[in-house]
Amino acid sequence: ESIRKGEYQVEYFTNELLPWLTLNMDLATMQLLKEDELTVLKNKLIIYGSLVEQKVGSYEAMAESSEALRERIAAALGTR
Repeated sequence: ESIRKGEYQVEYFTNELLPWLTLNMDLATMQLLKEDELTVLKNKLIIYGSLVEQKVGSYEAMAESSEALRERIAAALGTR
């Protein structure tokens, strides 16, 4: 699941954010070319931020599960 979320995050960045930047920014001077497109960028960044948060949440849940499993294994080995 985390891998899929990461792939989707990269896909969104590549297909949504990079095209917006190439169309609306002068990357050499970092100048905005179209002020009226800032709302579109803001919306795209909100979506991208949500994708990042979901992926981080997925990794945090995986880390918690791993820690719980490690504790159960240690407890089982300690009872032998």
